[in-house]
Amino acid sequence: MKTGIDIAKIERFENLKERFFKRCFTSKEVEELKKRRFKLESIASIFSAKEAFSKAYGLGIFEFGFQNVSLLHDDFGKPFLEFSEEGQRKLLNRGLTYEDVSISHDGGFVVSLVLLKDKFQKEYSLKARDRESNKGDYGRVGIIAGSKGMVGANYLASKAALRTGAGLVYSIVPSAIEEIMQIKSTEIIVKGVENSKDFFSKSSIKEVMNIIKDFDAIALGPGLGLEEDTGDFVKEILSSYEKPIVLDADGINLVNLDFLSSLDKDFVLTPHPKEFSRLIDRPVKEIQANRENIALKVSHIIGKTILLKGNNTLVASPDGDLHVNKTGNPGMATAGSGDVLTGIIAGLLGQGYGSFEAAKLGAYFHGLAGDIGAGEKGEASLIAGDIINYLPEALR
Repeated sequence: MKTGIDIAKIERFENLKERFFKRCFTSKEVEELKKRRFKLESIASIFSAKEAFSKAYGLGIFEFGFQNVSLLHDDFGKPFLEFSEEGQRKLLNRGLTYEDVSISHDGGFVVSLVLLKDKFQKEYSLKARDRESNKGDYGRVGIIAGSKGMVGANYLASKAALRTGAGLVYSIVPSAIEEIMQIKSTEIIVKGVENSKDFFSKSSIKEVMNIIKDFDAIALGPGLGLEEDTGDFVKEILSSYEKPIVLDADGINLVNLDFLSSLDKDFVLTPHPKEFSRLIDRPVKEIQANRENIALKVSHIIGKTILLKGNNTLVASPDGDLHVNKTGNPGMATAGSGDVLTGIIAGLLGQGYGSFEAAKLGAYFHGLAGDIGAGEKGEASLIAGDIINYLPEALR
């Protein structure tokens, strides 16, 4: 159950301008206020109830929209909330349903309480932590990402893995960018890999495998670049590492379906439609027109969990399970957002979640953090770092 409480001083609502009513109250609310002769207690009740609702909703009233919720009264005078079609859709997308509203007046104040049911609360929640646990119990995660000019790919993924609860996160980078990663990072453990080039290559394999041999999960791909030598590196890591993996971005672009099918183990791939198009040699338009069936079919053929990004991100398992994610917004179409998702999934894999569950939870929390961020900053201003910053609130 989600609870929102608001306390408002009634005298605040004296001498309001007409534009306030137009912006904050629906036409139905204004009609009720006319019948009540615009009593201050009634005006304060409506505004306070909307504020309480926004707190239960979690993203703020400006994101939800003042015009998408009305405080009305039934024939017996009991208050209730009514939602526009857009408001109902927003609630549904977050797995919320309206339960009740209560309003009382006392000593010049109005107190509002709103209850919303959350059907996602159990489905999308992390495991409880043992009070006697330590950081080693929550996974050692390696982020193998980045090249010269692409430091942010590793940094964002590493920080997201930490924010998702991984106990220890290791940022594994070519030596060319080790120094800048050390400067940027505090909680992240940075491991530079000696290399005469600005990117990972075949000569990096032995050292990287030695670093990750005792890790619980790795992320591989963001910002690696598309050099042929890097492709050999990626294939060897995928072939040799026996624990959970999330493969993203350049990592996906450096392999093909036959190679992935030859690996007898499940791991998570997180392509956007263009990367998926290259991987399966089908037009983006065709994929977008039949996303669910194609994702399920390819997942079954290659034996890997596929997270296909986009509006209503899909997670398909080799066993035929399909999950449609409903969180997220267009503001998340920004540089580094995918790296954050990769880090979130890696953090979950490191904590012992299976491939399908980690991808499903990762998509949900990534989108929810983006929704919270958009509610605070607006969609146009949202950047990848904001998604990480709002992860704690999303995970709560």
